[in-house]
Amino acid sequence: MLKKDIKAFFKAIRAGDIQTVKQCIETDVNYLGITNFSPPKMDDGQSGLQIAFRSGQFEIGELLLHQGANVNFQETSEINEWTAPVLHDCIRAVIFNCLTIQTDRKKFEKGFDLLMFMLKNGADPNATDSYGNNCLNRWFLDSRQMIDHPNFNQNEETLKQLRRISRALIDAGADITQSTESRENVVEQIKIYRMEKYDLLPSRPVKSNGWGNLVGSLFKSAKKST
Repeated sequence: MLKKDIKAFFKAIRAGDIQTVKQCIETDVNYLGITNFSPPKMDDGQSGLQIAFRSGQFEIGELLLHQGANVNFQETSEINEWTAPVLHDCIRAVIFNCLTIQTDRKKFEKGFDLLMFMLKNGADPNATDSYGNNCLNRWFLDSRQMIDHPNFNQNEETLKQLRRISRALIDAGADITQSTESRENVVEQIKIYRMEKYDLLPSRPVKSNGWGNLVGSLFKSAKKST
């Protein structure tokens, strides 16, 4: 596989050229595991699945996933300080297609289906990026962008979309108490940014853990302060 072939593969992903992407994989299944390289700098070390999510090409993301792309791929780069697991890119792609930005609800639903597929097929819901953000941190930071966006306008439907994502992550085992040396846990982040009133996290116990009471107490304290 030549460098020009690799570049052509990633160019096809960004362009949404699903036929070319299919042909590449049919010719050589190793395309599923290759990583891009600079230039451009922003693509260095990323997988095809990451590029698909970052360019909003959900149909190609679906193709790559069903062909066996690694749902726990972690990008590495010697020239980029910020590197992330592919699940973070999926989370971001879904959030950036919520109603704050995208009026076509089908785009959000398509991305959400891919998020669920990844979680059901072993994606780590507690994976962290190079800055110490776990999946719930990533979800909250991007959800906050949507809430702070001029188009938000207190849209309850947008909040429902954002809550569905947090519910999916927590149901899959995301730990709301997980923190690192550089990042608070998601509950603390919500408090720091004074976003308790939006009830972004599930308030009732979830399937696989016992943190419902912790979230519930957070919501109660928020209601008392409003």
